Amino acid sequence: MKEILRRCSGILCAFAVVTSLFLCKTSAAQVSDIVLAAGETTFSVDLEIEESEPFAGIEFGLTLSDESALTFTSFTPSDEIAGAMQTPFVTVDGLHGFGFYTASNAYSGKMTVGTLNFTYSGDADQVIEIVHMLVARLDESGTPVGTTREGVVLTLNISRESTAADEEDEDTDSTSSGGSSSSGSSSSGSSSSGSSSSGSSSGSSSSGTSSTNTSDTITEEDTPLAELYVRSKYFDDVDESWPWAFVEIDTLYEAQVVNGTAEKIYTPQGNIKRGDFMLMLYRAYDLNAESFDNFADVPAGSYYYEAIGVAKARGIAQGNGTNFMPEDPISRQDIMTLLYRTANHLHWDLAAGSVTDLEGFTDTAEISAYATDAVATLVKAGIIQGSENAIHPLSDTTRAEMAVILARVMERF
Repeated sequence: MKEILRRCSGILCAFAVVTSLFLCKTSAAQVSDIVLAAGETTFSVDLEIEESEPFAGIEFGLTLSDESALTFTSFTPSDEIAGAMQTPFVTVDGLHGFGFYTASNAYSGKMTVGTLNFTYSGDADQVIEIVHMLVARLDESGTPVGTTREGVVLTLNISRESTAADEEDEDTDSTSSGGSSSSGSSSSGSSSSGSSSSGSSSGSSSSGTSSTNTSDTITEEDTPLAELYVRSKYFDDVDESWPWAFVEIDTLYEAQVVNGTAEKIYTPQGNIKRGDFMLMLYRAYDLNAESFDNFADVPAGSYYYEAIGVAKARGIAQGNGTNFMPEDPISRQDIMTLLYRTANHLHWDLAAGSVTDLEGFTDTAEISAYATDAVATLVKAGIIQGSENAIHPLSDTTRAEMAVILARVMERF
């Protein structure tokens, strides 16, 4: 995901307020106060989570009380989730979605997942809320299972620190009214220096302080499964169980790269065939050739006949020399090999990888000689991350995994 960076109007301060928020399984929504000095227009929130069970990714949904005064500019992932894919940074009906995921339960325990960056203008009190938090895990069969924190899980109360002029005005008002303070003279929801509302931690920022670190807790017990706020718009079986793949599947469908296996059915858990992947690669990059022959086992008139023939003419599809085995499931190393050959044919700017880039993976001995350069290059480029210190080169590839890999490549090239 490309970060969205915006310059706000007015004076940009030389520092930003940084607040650290800690999300774990307890029973109450977290409330924190952030007080900005006069003239401050940017602040950031370090988002920490704690999950006792291993998980594959998290999706968040965030709302702003006033879009004209507050802007959620970006989510910057931390080094602790380096290599994870980010969910699209999108806004739907006022809900700002962001998050990250991998193809395995690679995370657990307490960790900082990233930084939320905001701009703030004006002096009116504002509120930021995380109203959606879905933790995705893969079960023993590899099927994604999403667990959602229900309701508001985080509230940030944003206010402006009182200036000397403001205090003088308040003194004047107090004097003119005979020194008495009328009921309701302070606006609801505003925070003063040193005060904190129920459930929020102390430590709001003050003038001259470059950062504020707070540690708060969000809790929940017996969290039920809940429906995602977004899911596939086109396939009924790409639902809340596929939070790490539904966007990519829809993106490829909209680009006319993939189709379903039946009406409104995608079969994300099914293995993709070699002929089908070659057809999708052919569509994704408009591969063409003036003339071509084909492999002996690719029937004339089959829906992937032209795609495989063109790829053969361009040196992308090589099969075993005689046959392509279009109906067989495609392995991960063969997907990487076809992508690598496509990259060479289209002259993508990819730095060549080497066996050094595969150090740290435990199953490199399983990579076939013909696929080593391809795997190393895609690992070096960050397109392939592997899982649990393994590449799994001989494993079959599901239709969901294929969509994620191909969409990741198409986003870059």
